[in-house]
Amino acid sequence: MRAVVCGCSETSHGVGGRGRDWFNGRRNHATRQVLNDFFQLVGWFQNLYGEYCHAGRLDKAGACLSNREEQAIQAALLEQFSVMVGTEKNNGPLWRLKDLCHQVWPQTTREQHLQGGLVDWLIGSLFHEAMKLKENLYLLNNYGRGVVAVDGLADYNTVQHRQSPAIARMVDMGALVERITGNVARQIERMGYLFGQVTYLFRMLLPDLIENQLIIRLLAEQEAMVAELWGESLDALFGDIFAGAPADGFCMTGASYLRGQWYRQSQRMYQRALACDPQCDEAIIKLAHLGAILRDEPGLPSRKRPEFNPQLL
Repeated sequence: MRAVVCGCSETSHGVGGRGRDWFNGRRNHATRQVLNDFFQLVGWFQNLYGEYCHAGRLDKAGACLSNREEQAIQAALLEQFSVMVGTEKNNGPLWRLKDLCHQVWPQTTREQHLQGGLVDWLIGSLFHEAMKLKENLYLLNNYGRGVVAVDGLADYNTVQHRQSPAIARMVDMGALVERITGNVARQIERMGYLFGQVTYLFRMLLPDLIENQLIIRLLAEQEAMVAELWGESLDALFGDIFAGAPADGFCMTGASYLRGQWYRQSQRMYQRALACDPQCDEAIIKLAHLGAILRDEPGLPSRKRPEFNPQLL
């Protein structure tokens, strides 16, 4: 949200200062939100890319897609990317992620947070690539059918259609559609490349984020995504970013759950810490404490994390 510009510069500075102080107090939450939103978006894109490639393989294999099938694919892509990007009045998840990255890694701190600045730049590049892709999909979906219809009139030789074949011969409209279709294919590939670059940079950033317990807990909650994106087990990932002591990562996650009274989740994390290091004092003590809590309240339910709802992004 922009600060209201008023005549008194001192007041504006005060409001901006309070705003920065408020955000700095929530920086860990914002950084965690950046990574979580990226996980959701990259998972969404992988599924969409898989469907897109499947349609392409069918076409190359000789199962020629009809115009109606191609139009259906284009319409589905347009719908997906329209939701992903959104509008100025109703920002989509990628738009909001771009804005959040600008807040977490502003231009004024690029020298101190070089990798974070690169993440911000790449997310911005992803956003603008998605905007261009959405526009090309809009052209294909709303005007491509008309071009096909005009090109088809070249086969007619009636008075009613006499001028239309001439137009089709003067302007190679089919070639224009093919060019836009080629742009769509290249833009989807570029988005895949950019998602890959951001994925790599986030992995490089993790050792610098180990003080953020919300990030470490998120990695545990997204264990399947960690394995898919980085090809590492959670034990191996924690072992790397905690200098060969994966138990420290599980203990940090267990402590975070314990503070939120997620006792069973906390117990599982401390058990995994103990599996990594049977001599881990923190895990031994906390497991005894949690065992007492759960024995005293045997009917205590396991608090469940809320399901991800993409509409809330």
